Amino acid sequence: MKKIIFFLCLIFFTQKLHAQNAGGNQLLILPLFGYSDEQGIGIGANAAWLGVSGTSWDANTALYMSSLYGQFYLSGDITNKKLFDFLYVNVGGMIYKGQRSLYYGVGNLTDIKDVSQFSISDQSLYTRLGITIAPNIITGAGLIYRSTSIDRGADRILPQYLDMYPNDPHQSGTTNTATTVFLQYDTRTSLSPQEGQMIHVSWDQNQPWFKGDLSLQRLQITALKLWPISDKNLILLTRAKYEHEWGNEVPFFLESKIGGMSSLRGYKANRFTDNASQVVNLEPRWTVWTPGGNFIQRIELSLAYELGRVFNYENIPPLDSYHTDWDLGLTFVLPGGLPIRLDYAVGTESTLFYLHLFQPF
Repeated sequence: MKKIIFFLCLIFFTQKLHAQNAGGNQLLILPLFGYSDEQGIGIGANAAWLGVSGTSWDANTALYMSSLYGQFYLSGDITNKKLFDFLYVNVGGMIYKGQRSLYYGVGNLTDIKDVSQFSISDQSLYTRLGITIAPNIITGAGLIYRSTSIDRGADRILPQYLDMYPNDPHQSGTTNTATTVFLQYDTRTSLSPQEGQMIHVSWDQNQPWFKGDLSLQRLQITALKLWPISDKNLILLTRAKYEHEWGNEVPFFLESKIGGMSSLRGYKANRFTDNASQVVNLEPRWTVWTPGGNFIQRIELSLAYELGRVFNYENIPPLDSYHTDWDLGLTFVLPGGLPIRLDYAVGTESTLFYLHLFQPF
């Protein structure tokens, strides 16, 4: 049974300058030490700065580097949901490099034993600008740029993706530029809410501005709701996500995927791949302790049941064919609603651990 373990390496540092109801000016850095039988030993950190220098901007970043196969991941994001009281601004990007990544094939019937490897260099940038058109409703547009290069993996044992799929027209990678439009309704008021709901719909359309651009469209729909069961001591979170890609000869790294920390947590990241995907998460969250101090606002225990699968656009998956898993979570909510969370997820193929800032969804 393969495992991924992330745990705290150093004591995290938190600075709360003047807290407000939904965040205040708060800086937190969470250093991490990690081990994986696929990536070896690595180090990294999650960081968040809420209310940057007393403004309405929030920033977060993630960094991870492992000693085996040159894995490197860096992402950053800065958001302002109420610029001039009516504008929504979101800018971010990601860099990922690795000398061995894994691909299991297309569909739900793939086997973890039938795996191929590839090296990857992946970069993306995005910006979104929205406007408030009604209370809690934002609509807007943006631009997404992504460049991906694929080559042979460094593992001497596993077969190569380039050998198993020699007729892939985009086997060496591609460059994609897309415009996006979105609509979001969100009544949540903190980073670890106990009430509220959210609906997000986006449509991405690739634009042929650079050599290598594909004909590709992507639809994403996410719906989330928090249901109070016993005041705010016990709540039920329900979440459903649907994603669908259309296009000609779309490469596997741009197709819809499930598995990982914000999807099916009991399966490895990007475990299943196809033209479309559906994921449903059901997660009761129980407040087990409210210390009442200035350091920890509350401690939550959660137990989630999750199901999902990928599928071809010509098929609607039957209910009895979904992949399922369980997730046990422990969350420490700091003043301002900033959560530090530990997850223990059990699926049919893996047992996985995650330690991270922010809720997974």
